[in-house]
Amino acid sequence: MAGRCANCCWSLNCALKWAGRDGSECAVFSMRLKWPAGSWLYTRKFWEMKKILVMISNFNGVGGAETATARFLSKISREKFIIDVCFFGFEDEFALSVKKDVNNIYCFDVKKRGHIWTFFEILKLVKREKYEIIHTHLALADLYGLFLGWLTPVKLISTEHNLSDRRKATLPGRVYYRLAGRRVDYFVGVSSKVVEWLRAAGIPEKKLVLIPNPIEINPKQAAPSFKKDFLKSCRWPEDSTVIGTVANLRPVKGLRYLIDSIKILVDEGVNVRLVIAGEGPERGSLERQIEANRLSGHVRLLGFRKDIENVYSLFDIYVSPSLMEGFGMAIAEAMSRRLPVVSTAAGGVTDFLEHGKNSYLVRPRDPSALAEGIRYFVNNKAGAVKIGETAFIDAGRFRTERLVACLEDLYEGREQNFFSGSV
Repeated sequence: MAGRCANCCWSLNCALKWAGRDGSECAVFSMRLKWPAGSWLYTRKFWEMKKILVMISNFNGVGGAETATARFLSKISREKFIIDVCFFGFEDEFALSVKKDVNNIYCFDVKKRGHIWTFFEILKLVKREKYEIIHTHLALADLYGLFLGWLTPVKLISTEHNLSDRRKATLPGRVYYRLAGRRVDYFVGVSSKVVEWLRAAGIPEKKLVLIPNPIEINPKQAAPSFKKDFLKSCRWPEDSTVIGTVANLRPVKGLRYLIDSIKILVDEGVNVRLVIAGEGPERGSLERQIEANRLSGHVRLLGFRKDIENVYSLFDIYVSPSLMEGFGMAIAEAMSRRLPVVSTAAGGVTDFLEHGKNSYLVRPRDPSALAEGIRYFVNNKAGAVKIGETAFIDAGRFRTERLVACLEDLYEGREQNFFSGSV
């Protein structure tokens, strides 16, 4: 251990923190290292920084959970925290994009090596680096974190991004939450609906914290000609009203109901086109639905796009047909771009969407209601602009710089709920 500490200041930091757990004292807590003037280590005792391992199950592409985590990591204080990130997959482009904002990343290909090997490798990592906090995101990371919590003295934080009655209702789910309720120190819900869900799952009230997903309020703007060029490439009229959505192509996103609503409007002669950005297992089914409804000239599936700012610039109206949302990050991002929003009143979106004020809310699984909402904005341009402006103001509550303060407080043991009014 001494040799490793001599070569790595991070290990010294972690060793000192873990030494305090057994009641021992160390004189180095009261001394400063002779570091070059001007460096951050010269002005701050680096062993006072908390070392944290963030674990995320990144199997199904880059969704809201991955995006939110990356945004927090990009803004969290590097003077207070040393952050490592553990991915359950290979070193993909998303993992590499996170690497620039953290101390280190570790990628464990659990599909290739199996759960037993992966778990013991991560256990060795946790013992070697002596993390103070493990913060998990999504189901597999939550499960690994729970077992690691039984074998090490770390503080455990679990962020719940989704609303899944199936997970709560199954026997393994009930067992997990019963055990996690005892060992996990804090559960973070991304909306009040998620917090209610965790409460119903038996999590003690004192362990529940509400921190929404963050959004970027001032994104890069697309080139003025981008939309015009896109419409031309699709052979769509320049005066088309473009309906857009950004989502993983999964049944819970309700995209088939959105396509049905476009069919209703097209049959009425309304000049609308639909753009869906995202990838997922339902793509084939959606392509067949588009073909069966003879909508190939009216609907485009863009797949996964890195240039999400450009994609949002294509839209005149944003529509979320989701059957259930933990938070609804893509909706909040659309609001930050002054887009009028038609959305189902499903899950956590009701924390920030109000019908007639900053959005048009409809019932889930109702293509006619979606068509009615779209038709309202198509025929009421002034109303669409007014609602878009209100939505932009309301979206400011979720800017990353504001929410990262809540997360930093939680890491430092000063938990507070987002809607408490203290931030």
